[in-house]
Amino acid sequence: MDVRKVEGLFIFTKSADTETTLIQLKENLEESLVDIFSQGEKIYVLPKNLNKGEGLLRLKKYLSPEKIIVAGDTIFDVPMLKLGDESYFPEQIKDFCKNFKNGRCILKAEGNFSDVLLQFILEGHSD
Repeated sequence: MDVRKVEGLFIFTKSADTETTLIQLKENLEESLVDIFSQGEKIYVLPKNLNKGEGLLRLKKYLSPEKIIVAGDTIFDVPMLKLGDESYFPEQIKDFCKNFKNGRCILKAEGNFSDVLLQFILEGHSD
């Protein structure tokens, strides 16, 4: 198994049996310190504070915006999507976005998510 360290920040690997690999990692790593998840055949292990949600909180503190609108289409985006006043995401990650506060919109993305989102906004569906 080839494990790669990315910029000294997190690690990832590929696995033909992601379910077994995830179970083994979760049994052997301290989940209060790291997030462990897969996307396709890739498996990621990241420190809890290294995510787009933490980045959004820092930006929000710096800019003090009235409203935050976010969009994302992968599991990496879920911490950020959770914090937006309006969040847009495709149906493929809806299971990770179930318990968000009101104002969420699930888009059925057939094709490129960015194109679908742009069309959705141009048609006047966003607030």
